[in-house]
Amino acid sequence: MTTSEEATSKQRLEQLRGLLSGTRGDSRAGRNLARTQKANVVFGAMLHAADRLRQGEQLTELEDRLLQALRVVVSEEEIKDWGRIYRETVSARGTLVGVPEVITSRPVSEGYDFADLVKDLPAVAEEWMAQSNAALITPEALASGEDFDSPEFIEGMREWGFGVTVPAVLTTPGNGQTTQEPAQDGERAEPVYRVKLEFENFHVHRVVGDGWPGTRDEIRWISCGSSDRSRAVPFLSEEFGGDTATAGKTPAFHQWKRTVFDGVTSVGLVLNVACWEWDTGDGNNNSIGEKLRGMNENIFTNTAWSVLSAISPSALLGFLMDITSMVLTAISLIARNDLSSTRTLFLNQETLAVLSRRGSSQWHFNGDGHHELKVKYTGSTVPFPASTLEYVVRTSQGWGTPVPLPWQSITPPALASYKGKLYAAFVDSNRQEVMWTRLENGEWRTPEQIGGDHSYSAPALCVAFDKLYYAVTGTNHALYWRSFTESEGWSGITAFSGYRSGYAPSMAAGWGGLWLTHVGTDGRLYHNLYDGNGWSTASKNNLDWLVDSPAAMAYYNDQLWRIVRGMSNKLSTSIFASNRWTSRGAPNSTWLTTHGPALTTHDDGKMWIFLRGTDRHLYAATYSSGAWGGLHTVGNQTISDEPSAASHDGKLYVMYRR
Repeated sequence: MTTSEEATSKQRLEQLRGLLSGTRGDSRAGRNLARTQKANVVFGAMLHAADRLRQGEQLTELEDRLLQALRVVVSEEEIKDWGRIYRETVSARGTLVGVPEVITSRPVSEGYDFADLVKDLPAVAEEWMAQSNAALITPEALASGEDFDSPEFIEGMREWGFGVTVPAVLTTPGNGQTTQEPAQDGERAEPVYRVKLEFENFHVHRVVGDGWPGTRDEIRWISCGSSDRSRAVPFLSEEFGGDTATAGKTPAFHQWKRTVFDGVTSVGLVLNVACWEWDTGDGNNNSIGEKLRGMNENIFTNTAWSVLSAISPSALLGFLMDITSMVLTAISLIARNDLSSTRTLFLNQETLAVLSRRGSSQWHFNGDGHHELKVKYTGSTVPFPASTLEYVVRTSQGWGTPVPLPWQSITPPALASYKGKLYAAFVDSNRQEVMWTRLENGEWRTPEQIGGDHSYSAPALCVAFDKLYYAVTGTNHALYWRSFTESEGWSGITAFSGYRSGYAPSMAAGWGGLWLTHVGTDGRLYHNLYDGNGWSTASKNNLDWLVDSPAAMAYYNDQLWRIVRGMSNKLSTSIFASNRWTSRGAPNSTWLTTHGPALTTHDDGKMWIFLRGTDRHLYAATYSSGAWGGLHTVGNQTISDEPSAASHDGKLYVMYRR
């Protein structure tokens, strides 16, 4: 006769075997695993680690951390049994449901560590980015008071049972590189900000409905996470039962139990939040809650920050999707309570800056039930991340020494040469005003605001029809444009009607018109043409590329070029002809960038591309005679994000945020 615990363990092992072989397709975890081929690398790495533990291999750091999370909820012997079930199923089937080949093809003697994970993340991210429960949030959406979550994302959460949200643009120091220890002598200490988040209340849109008579639930909330400098106190709410959790009600958290994070950060905050329908039969039974918090603590605090230095927004999203999916799968084998839905969020400095000014945000949890959580910000006001503007000039003698400017910007700058003067536009760090300046007679004039414009995204500048044109994404997500002449100044502002932008726009002039590209809130590319009298309606890119950074445009040798950075950090090129875009592949498959590139033509008869490498350095290359030249560094500059470039007065100017 077996004990109750042994029976439970045996049941878990059979459920695991069913998940891996595809016979548990009726469960949410089984359906989720069956829908991926390259994702769920972290889940596979955990099973591979369990097998390596069973066979006496030395675990890697990543494997050890994954098993530490599992040890919180199951015994050491059962972990080895998980590894045995995994190995038996691989041996019998060759391929597994929900575990990619990069894991199943790996021999037990070969470990899987953080470097392997970072290498595999582009493929993981590409698959997860196509799913409806993955969302890139722009600060404009949060600042404008719109719903934090789109209807598509809310429905995607119900389909998958979980969701992940990350910033659309990472403007953190070093693009996600964290500083766990205080700065040493001679090192620059990153600014530290105090952040405090509280759960205020939640609105019940739809009950889980598994209790009699199906109109009320017993709801609990679990949360954990950390910043790059502070650990969140693992949170387990009181139980909301009876009439308080019925449809249409908005229960409030007790004043003494609502803080989910109170600490400091230089980079941002990873937070995992789960909504549970509590079926222990004992409202005071917290043992399962303690185990779940412990498991999540090991994953979202001890493991997540080891990967955040990788990485682009899409890679970050793919990573957090993978570990959230792993936790959801493990919970399906362990917990007797019903997890309605869970989500993971990364809030970087820019997102926290907006949230600290708005004061609150609404996060949806749509799974077995649908609950809308109100999160209140009660910490100090977080400044927007700003960096000093700097530029470097290329003459016939080569690249000169970088020249810093006395202004800070929260966005990349824009450059354009107009009537013998070099114009620049940027967004100032104090009040998020869009500013303009120009270089004349060797001096930059004092920047002035363009109208009353504000933005969290970089502006765009371009010359056409004997005027300087400007476009910008407003803080309300809408896209706007103006024109400028020296005699009349800036024109009134006009909004593009009928669509919204998720990133900075880009422009290029050619074929008798002004072309504008913007990235929609859906991550797709759209273009408009201005003929001197009005703009055409937006046309969606026929290539249907998915991107998470601004595009670059240029008109060169009677062709309109557009180059974008893809989810794998590689560049993709297209040329517009016969009313459609034609792919021209990558300029070079080895060129990698963490942000959008810059394009411009120059007096030397070449088209120039500039990009931020994965090592943060500024790189350049040229295109002429149908071929790209080699990539070379521009001085020894490291830059924050997208550069901007313009040919002016026989020289080539590149401006960026240092």
